[in-house]
Amino acid sequence: VDLEFVLPEGRSVWEVDGGRLAQAYTAAARNPNTLETVALHPDTWADGAVRASFYDLHNGVAGLVVRYTGDDGTTASYYRYRVIKNSYSATPKQVLEKVVDGAAVSLVEITTPGFDERDWHVVAFTAIGGQLTVTLDGTVVAEATDPQPLAAGRAGVYSRALGGIFFDDVVISAP
Repeated sequence: VDLEFVLPEGRSVWEVDGGRLAQAYTAAARNPNTLETVALHPDTWADGAVRASFYDLHNGVAGLVVRYTGDDGTTASYYRYRVIKNSYSATPKQVLEKVVDGAAVSLVEITTPGFDERDWHVVAFTAIGGQLTVTLDGTVVAEATDPQPLAAGRAGVYSRALGGIFFDDVVISAP
């Protein structure tokens, strides 16, 4: 699902490459694009966790999504954690946010650190009621309590349609 409006010829592509889920740029031409995109599991969960390993060649942005509802990414609601690589000068490096009807509100922003590219990292996002917890490489990096939590939805991985990022060992589990 693309999280921004995009014409059909510019839609993001996800594929399995060497047994790993890869973000493979956009459309048939495989052009890079900075649009935000997610690969979602088809089932719906209320409380639970999603965990994934990721390896970044040159994309620069990775993350997870939980409780995603909606067919169109521009009007969907969900929680998202995103982290950018350390070599990018942009900050914040990590953001935990709530997106309602396509509009994002930051719950937690962390200026540093991000992640090192060309190395495997493990990210996990747990949502139990309104309690949200994110770990990166086994360390809790973000926690928030949402007094009006999103009820249920799909879970998955997040990136930009720039290619060059792989996800592996994706596990979605109930508490």
